[in-house]
Amino acid sequence: MTAASSWTWTGGIPWKLDARLAADQQTGERVYARNDIDCGHLVRRSSAVWGDSLAEAELANEDTFHYTNAAPQAAKFNQGLELWLGVES
Repeated sequence: MTAASSWTWTGGIPWKLDARLAADQQTGERVYARNDIDCGHLVRRSSAVWGDSLAEAELANEDTFHYTNAAPQAAKFNQGLELWLGVES
């Protein structure tokens, strides 16, 4: 495989803080709790999941689920098959 090779994953990974940064420099679950806001990827998830090896691609996939790589999105937009979810899948 080359660096341009990509893999497709299905299913979700729990969002988490990025251990490479101090917790007080990141948002977290509190931003998304008890409201109609989803934690959404900044880019199409599959666009970030690639690498020279399956292990590298898996790490890239996990990195997309750090809160530092998230944007608050309206749940209806984020989950809509005609909207972001349809583009991301």
